[in-house]
Amino acid sequence: MGSAFWHGSHTYSGYSFDNNMIAVISYIAHQASVAYLPKSSILTELSTTPRSKSSIASTDDLVMMFSQKPVGEWA
Repeated sequence: MGSAFWHGSHTYSGYSFDNNMIAVISYIAHQASVAYLPKSSILTELSTTPRSKSSIASTDDLVMMFSQKPVGEWA
């Protein structure tokens, strides 16, 4: 979906959405793959300090953006 938005629109919003979608999907896949290992922000969040949101919360924000924000604010 992100790639289609970017290649179909050739806009900054499309470019931003494509890259952010890749990052969110990668973050979800990573957290799912290490879910049963010992908890550590370095391992689960790829950060020395805990992130403000989990991959699930980041995904929820992305999905809600479509129904709650005007297109001009998507980038």
